[in-house]
Amino acid sequence: MADCGGFGNIDVLVKASGLSDAALRLVIALFSAYPLAFLYQALFYRTKPVLQHVYFTICGLSLALFGYGWCAVHSLITIISSYLLVHILGPSINMVVVMFLFNMGYLLSGYVYYASGEYDVNWTTPQCILCLRLISVAWDYYDGNQDQEKISADQKTTAIETPPTLLEMMGLCYFYGGFLVGPQFQTKGYLAFVNGTLMDKKDDDNGRVASGLKRMALGILYLSLYGALHPWFSETGLLSDEFQGYSFLAKVWYIVFYSKVAFMKYLAVWLLSEGSCIISGISFNGKTEDGVAKWDGLRNIQVSVYETMHTFQDCIDSFNINTNKWVLRYFFKRLRFLGNKNLSHFLTLMFLALWHGLFVGYFTCFFGEFVIMLMEKQVQTMWYTVTKKPLSEMPAYVKLPVILTSTFIVHFGLAYFLVSFNLLTVSRFHKVWSSIYYIVPVILVIWHSLYPILINPVFKKMTQGEKDRSKKEN
Repeated sequence: MADCGGFGNIDVLVKASGLSDAALRLVIALFSAYPLAFLYQALFYRTKPVLQHVYFTICGLSLALFGYGWCAVHSLITIISSYLLVHILGPSINMVVVMFLFNMGYLLSGYVYYASGEYDVNWTTPQCILCLRLISVAWDYYDGNQDQEKISADQKTTAIETPPTLLEMMGLCYFYGGFLVGPQFQTKGYLAFVNGTLMDKKDDDNGRVASGLKRMALGILYLSLYGALHPWFSETGLLSDEFQGYSFLAKVWYIVFYSKVAFMKYLAVWLLSEGSCIISGISFNGKTEDGVAKWDGLRNIQVSVYETMHTFQDCIDSFNINTNKWVLRYFFKRLRFLGNKNLSHFLTLMFLALWHGLFVGYFTCFFGEFVIMLMEKQVQTMWYTVTKKPLSEMPAYVKLPVILTSTFIVHFGLAYFLVSFNLLTVSRFHKVWSSIYYIVPVILVIWHSLYPILINPVFKKMTQGEKDRSKKEN
């Protein structure tokens, strides 16, 4: 089982593309989802649900065997085991806990066994998507059997009263558009899609084909940009002696561009995956006020917001959207009993780091983002206290320099911690961070040390003084 090479020889294509065997197989599988989507629309769409489940299962398993060979059995083991756990334990909190521990434990065991010190594309790549999907099945079944007047409106939208059958579970997990790299979708939405109730027939037009192909085109664009720019901004360049010889500002800009380029591959695979989901029809998200069907229900990247972001919240709102929604619904909101939003936020980010893999770089990255977002919220609160207006309502001569400054700060702050996310090990990202004097952690430590004892008290005193003067004048 140690050899997780996919079935079929693609050595010729590997040499021609310059990609690794595993990475090329993933790209081929993502593009294969498009003919599978058109075939589904032609032969199986709105037919008997059992035929659709079988089709999705065969397609997903075939992609898994092509990509990961006999290691595709891991997905089968977790799906069947999860099905048994849900049906045997019933809709109890014990079932949810056991499902969480089993699926996270299985995934982490895979990370440990196949760890190479590098980011690996192997069976754990789709397994991390599958892990969250199976945990959500447990929560949805649990929610569906609680007092419906006591659960939140958000939970009601995904709650299911009865657990999925084995065939439904297989179709849900092996759906070709979401099995490999996401996006995440819930059991209730999947079943509505298969049963033909997700949308009315009159709303089902060919607009989804055009929308899906547009996302595919964007995915190809990002894939091409990554291929063209990665040789210039790569891990090798970041760790080179040449980089060490750059000036401070040159290093800063290299880190910014390196992180932008490194994340283009994620944007590419998410866009490619979303396109096939749109063409299949599962991405339907209601209609606009003009009555036009929307196909952005499974959007994982909001390109326009991501490329123009000037706050860390912009990044959260536009990047890895469906995973963020999953974490918000099934993890963050479930921690309300702690009574501390910041603690819940911190634990959520640590869960995300653990889910990504057992590397110090992941935990360092998410912890750094948590600390830097706390600082941003504090600055925004101070800004609003003084101006009484959001930035969008400020005059252009104020808004423009603030946006330009915050854009650089956000991009550099994210890029700095994404270095640890991409390089993974302390020895590697320490070499980069030390070359720019650990400037971001130094600023954060100074800020968070001074904020409670100096910055915030002085600021409150100043603003209180202004309020008192204003009252006297009135």
